[in-house]
Amino acid sequence: MKTLISYMLRGLLLLAPLVVTAYIIFALFRVLDDSVNDFLEQLFAIRFRGLGIIILLLLITLMGFLSSTLFLRPLFIMVEHAIARAPFVNLIYTSLKDFVAAFLSDKKKFNQPVVVNINGNPEFQKLGFITRQDLGFIGLKGKVAVYLPHSYNFSGNLFVVDSKNVTPLNVPVAEFMKFIVSGGITEWKVG
Repeated sequence: MKTLISYMLRGLLLLAPLVVTAYIIFALFRVLDDSVNDFLEQLFAIRFRGLGIIILLLLITLMGFLSSTLFLRPLFIMVEHAIARAPFVNLIYTSLKDFVAAFLSDKKKFNQPVVVNINGNPEFQKLGFITRQDLGFIGLKGKVAVYLPHSYNFSGNLFVVDSKNVTPLNVPVAEFMKFIVSGGITEWKVG
C-alpha cells in the first residue's frame, strides 16, 4: 500500500504542474477565441477555431510596428504623456510598463543575479537581482537596489543594501529566476 501511495504522489507531482499550466493556457485561449467567434457568428454566421489567438498575435505585432513608425510614434508619445499626468493611472501604467520592460525590452533590468547577506550576516542570505548599481542620486552612496522575488509568486520586494553585502553570481538569469520563484526546488539546467 505504501508503494502504491508513493507512485500516486509521484504521478501527482509530475502531472499537477502540467495540467494546471495546460488548463490556464486553454482557458485563456478559449475566452479569447469564443469572444472573437461570437462576434463573427453575429456578423457572418461563421465560426473559425483558433482565430482569436491569431488575431491577438497580429494585433500585438501591429501595435509594435505602429509604435515604431515615424508617423504614429508622436501619437503614442502623446497618449503616454496624457497617462503620465493622470495620478492613479500613471502609477499603475508606469509600474507595469517598467516591470514588463525589465524582462522583455532591449534594456533588461534583471540581468545581474546576486546573493545578499541579510544584516551583514553571511549565514543568512537571500537571492535577487541588482536593479540599480548606484543610488547616489537619492543620497545613498555605496548602496545598491536589489529586487528580491518571492517564491511561488510573481511579486517581490525592493531592498536598499550596502554594496559590500551583495555578491554577484555568474549564472543564467532565466534559470536563476525559475530557481527563486520555485522556492529553490527547480532543477538547474547546466549548459
